[in-house]
Amino acid sequence: MGNMMTFAKEDIDLIRNKLQDDLSKKIFSDRILFSETSDYRYIKNIVCSFDEGKALVGRIQQSEKIAIFGAGAVGKQIESIFHDRISCFIDNNKVGNYLGIPVVSLEEYIESKSETDIYVCSKFAHEEIIQQLLERGIPTERIINVGLEYSRLNHKQYFDLPALKEHQLHEEFFVDGGGFDGSTSLDFYNWFNTSIGVDINMADRKAFSYIWEPDGDNIKKINERLTGKIDYKIIEKGMWDKATVLKFMMNGTSASNISDVGNAEISVDTIDNMCDLRPTFIKMDIEGAEYKALLGCQKTIGIKKPKLAISIYHKPEDIVKLPKLILQINPDYKLWMRHYSFGENETLVYAI
Repeated sequence: MGNMMTFAKEDIDLIRNKLQDDLSKKIFSDRILFSETSDYRYIKNIVCSFDEGKALVGRIQQSEKIAIFGAGAVGKQIESIFHDRISCFIDNNKVGNYLGIPVVSLEEYIESKSETDIYVCSKFAHEEIIQQLLERGIPTERIINVGLEYSRLNHKQYFDLPALKEHQLHEEFFVDGGGFDGSTSLDFYNWFNTSIGVDINMADRKAFSYIWEPDGDNIKKINERLTGKIDYKIIEKGMWDKATVLKFMMNGTSASNISDVGNAEISVDTIDNMCDLRPTFIKMDIEGAEYKALLGCQKTIGIKKPKLAISIYHKPEDIVKLPKLILQINPDYKLWMRHYSFGENETLVYAI
């Protein structure tokens, strides 16, 4: 997360007064306290603010010890708020220690005759892992599929706020900042269709996605996922506050990012400069480049006032810095905050 910090009271008050419900205010307060203290109790509070998180935390708290299958990003989220309750990580490909906790093979775990619950923390391989556990005789009631719940949260992210439906337009032009594999743009089309209750292909309605993604490996994934399914255009650039060339860390994942130690160079540009865009809904999850990207769409935000869904967790200061900038550009926005993970990631501010 970086260094602990403090925020000006007037900035906190400015944002809090624009937040539209108690849940948003609670997430805002806990997120500020986490930025100021790095105390994961506040992340645990946020996780308990939504049903899936509350259920997971409640089950873990009933156990003296648990095991996590998957020494990766999702497992790390659970570890961050329940370190002392984790007896081990189980992993098919790793050994040694992870985050100060032993990593064992499934064979070693079974030989230990442990009867702890096993929390399957894999985004993409959770079904295969569960089958592996069942085949080795682990009872179903001891297996908790965190990966499936995480996937469900991912699909809710950016589109589950009821106020978005109330402000849906006859024509929606979605800007997908940080396109990754195209899944968010597909979720956008599902939102456009199901929330209205009509066929998105009707001649008098239009939904289109402008997908910003500079990573060539991710662009292949986007085309494989979306070709023939939705109307979209890939902008092979990163979002920034001006047109230039920057170093970029390409790794073919959702974590590809602008970085001074990047392994490639990419073109970056602004939303305001992309003259064929008519955005009605802008999403940004661009690994810490959100502030620069918002500076690069001041004209669009100021004049057109699109709906916004902006990640505010990549840097400790983002919880205040990004909503403050949005309100400086256009004070007419109303704000909401929501959280979509079992750890510190995936906190959003919605602006409508």
